[in-house]
Amino acid sequence: MSLKKAAALVFMNTLVLASIFGIFLVKSSKSPQKEKSKEGLARPIPTFAAQSVKSHSTFTFPGKVKAQKLAHLSFPVGGKIVILNGKVGSCFKKGDLIARLEQREFIQRLEMAKAELALSIYELNTSAQLRFNLEKARVEASHAKREYERYGRLKKQRAAPQTKYELAEATHELACCQTKIEKKSFNDSKKRLESKSSIAALKVKVLEKALSDTSLYAPFDGVVVKRFHERQEQLKARQQLLSFQSVSKLQVVFQLPETLAAKGIDSVLTKCAVKFPANQQSNQWYTAHPYESERLANGETNTFEVILTLPTPQELTVYPGMTATVKIQVEEHPSSRTMARIPLEALARTPNGKTYVWLIPPKGGHPEKRLVTPLSFKSGFIELAKGLTEGELVATAALYSLHESNFVRPSVDACEGLEQ
Repeated sequence: MSLKKAAALVFMNTLVLASIFGIFLVKSSKSPQKEKSKEGLARPIPTFAAQSVKSHSTFTFPGKVKAQKLAHLSFPVGGKIVILNGKVGSCFKKGDLIARLEQREFIQRLEMAKAELALSIYELNTSAQLRFNLEKARVEASHAKREYERYGRLKKQRAAPQTKYELAEATHELACCQTKIEKKSFNDSKKRLESKSSIAALKVKVLEKALSDTSLYAPFDGVVVKRFHERQEQLKARQQLLSFQSVSKLQVVFQLPETLAAKGIDSVLTKCAVKFPANQQSNQWYTAHPYESERLANGETNTFEVILTLPTPQELTVYPGMTATVKIQVEEHPSSRTMARIPLEALARTPNGKTYVWLIPPKGGHPEKRLVTPLSFKSGFIELAKGLTEGELVATAALYSLHESNFVRPSVDACEGLEQ
């Protein structure tokens, strides 16, 4: 009987141990699933990545419009105007004909110069008499040299009298002198003809240039703004005919105060814009770029003249002399720490008036409540003096229902509900 009780007791103990071990295995296998389920049910929260922004100040100044290119056109030569297309307000492309002088006299002079050039070239190439005289002198000098050498040999052999030797010597010297004279005469004549030919060629070039100068072409794309003479009038050389200005770009001149110039003229002109109050679109600003700036202040106003340039707005009618308004943005402290910018809906407020945001971990986790210091409000965004850095994710919804114990993650825009 005692053996049966002992066996039963051992069986019961084994059953209890097996049950405990089975429960432990079941709990161990379910714990990762619960954690996974908990992670999968993280609450999606709409977020916004904080943007960096630097503090700056905006200044406006009155300005005046001027043409970037203004040319006072004239003819380099004088003459009577026979063609004049340059009516005031007429637009021209670069290379278009604006005006022309009468060309008949210039063409006649050019034809005469070309004839003189042709004649001088012909004389240079056909100076036959000079060439004949030089060749004749060379032949005679060569013959006299041979005779002189022959009589020299005969004299040594005592086969020729002294008188014939001396005559051959004198004839040889005379022939050499004559050759030198003829050579010098030929070279001098050749130089004279070459010089004459060069002068004639230069004269042709000058008259060709004068003929081309009787036509006046547009130096760039522009418009005629003023005309000083009419067709059939007689003009002197360099007498101004009309004023021509560019239409592709404008310039705006304004005065920069010395207080801003002290920060560095180039550094304060990095962000410039211009608007034109005389036009209906006077509230529209157009980006401009620095073109030129003085480095010597005006003695009376203590300002520096600055010229901005910008493309001519196609939708506006702007003429030189019109008024303009110049706006420049200057960073107050270029070396200071940048501020952060977030949407207005990301900012919450405590009952005692403190402002805060909820930081959402990029890969999910518990949100962090952080106090921030608002600085300004611009176009639906809040600029923060401190509290955030660029790139940190802040919640933009459910600000007053979040708690640091919640498990959240950034939402995905393309999904809905818990699938976000």
